[in-house]
Amino acid sequence: LNDNNMIRTDESALIYGRSPIEAVHIHRRFALAAVGGRDNDLCVFDLAGERQEPIFTAKNVRDHVLEVPMPVYVAGCCIASPSVFCVATAYHEVRFYDRRVGSGRPVQEFPISRELTRRPTCITQWNCNKYLIGEASGDVHLYDTRRGFTSRAKLRGGVGSVRQMTKHPNGHQILAVAGLDRKARLFHVPTGKLLQSIYLKQRATCVLLDRHTPLSDATETFSGIVNTKNADKNANNALGDELWDDMEPVVDDDFEEKVSFSSRGKAAAPAIKTPTGQKRDRD
Repeated sequence: LNDNNMIRTDESALIYGRSPIEAVHIHRRFALAAVGGRDNDLCVFDLAGERQEPIFTAKNVRDHVLEVPMPVYVAGCCIASPSVFCVATAYHEVRFYDRRVGSGRPVQEFPISRELTRRPTCITQWNCNKYLIGEASGDVHLYDTRRGFTSRAKLRGGVGSVRQMTKHPNGHQILAVAGLDRKARLFHVPTGKLLQSIYLKQRATCVLLDRHTPLSDATETFSGIVNTKNADKNANNALGDELWDDMEPVVDDDFEEKVSFSSRGKAAAPAIKTPTGQKRDRD
């Protein structure tokens, strides 16, 4: 994806999308690409075909009762199957589309404003029934479609806006999250534990996991981190922490002289005899 809102599939193929584009999801197995953004509803392209036009273009929901059009802002999109697509809007809504219906309007719509404090930024399908939604506060929410799209868990630890989430390609229950807090994190989704936090020195907008990366579902292979909001303070495996721990503290000489003088000049408090005959120091 470049600045001209074009998706380059190879050296000779270009797909032109409507501007602006803020959400992109490319499904390698289905050879489909979904795009969307502000005032740009969902469009799905076939990367294997010769057509440059989208094979599916979503239509906005029906107008308000006052005949006012509803605003369009696709913050995240996801390809669930060759016919079913999902988007998360910046107005705390999740919509499911089915191109077999033919109308172009969402077949299901769920509000998520109760669980999310900030606007959603991306959405990823975890399995056939669960979806992961990242928000601008740094948290990741796990939703289940079998119970009316309800929140089942929350992955804490991030403090910057989540830009992308990636599953392990070998099927391990590990999720990689990249955000604007300059850190990449690895989560074990079934337990909700933060396995590893890596400082990247710059704001990350994309993260990928190699198929041959030696990762496993056994959480004991990682150093355990308590899943709290301040998980980074207790992270024993965060890169760069050992360097700071090995440094000696620097104390000003004037400060040491003042402390030693105040300790020598302090007089001892006289003792007070209690009625029982025992001595007690005066407060």
